[in-house]
Amino acid sequence: MGNENIKIQNEAVILQKVATELEIYANYDTLTGLPNRRIFFDTLEHIVSESKTNTTKSALLYLDLDFFKIINDTYGHEVGDGVLVTVGRRLMNCVRGTDFVARLAGDEFAIIMQDIGSSSNAKQFAEKVQAVLQEPIIVDAVECTINASIGISIYPEAGDDGETLLRNADSAMYAIKKKGKGGIGIYDHQVE
Repeated sequence: MGNENIKIQNEAVILQKVATELEIYANYDTLTGLPNRRIFFDTLEHIVSESKTNTTKSALLYLDLDFFKIINDTYGHEVGDGVLVTVGRRLMNCVRGTDFVARLAGDEFAIIMQDIGSSSNAKQFAEKVQAVLQEPIIVDAVECTINASIGISIYPEAGDDGETLLRNADSAMYAIKKKGKGGIGIYDHQVE
C-alpha cells in the first residue's frame, strides 16, 4: 500500500510537470520565450477593456524586422534565430513594467503600451526601440544589423477593440514598408 501511494504521488508530480510544460508551449514562443500570439490577443483585449474603464490612451506597436530574410539566407537559420532572441531581449529591456511584448510570428513583434498620455509619447518610445534595434547584433562571430518598420495604433482613435487596433497598426507598418522601410508610422483613419 505504501509503495502504491508513492507511485501515485510520483505520477502526479510527472503529470503536473507535463501540464506546466504544455501550458508554456501553448502560450509562449519557444525560441524567444516571449508570449505568443494567443496570449497577445488575450492581453490586448484586457488592456483595451482597462483603457475603456480608466478612460486612458493605450498604444499598440507592430514591428516587422526589415531585411531579416537576407540574414537567414546569408548566414543560416541559427544566426537568424540568434538575432530574433536578441531582438526579443532588447524589446523587453525597452519597455516599462506595465507594457507587454510578444512575438507574433516569424520576424513580427508587438508591444502594448498602457496609459501613454499622448500619441507623441508612443512615437518617442518607438524611436527609442528603433535605435536600440539598430545597434549591431553579434551571433556566432557574425555581426548583423537590423532595422524595423513600426506601425502604431492608438486606443481609442484607431479602434476600440483589439482586432481593429492590430489591423490598423499593421496597416501603418505596411505603409512605412512601401515608403522604403525602417520608419515609424501612426495610423490615421483620416488618411484612408
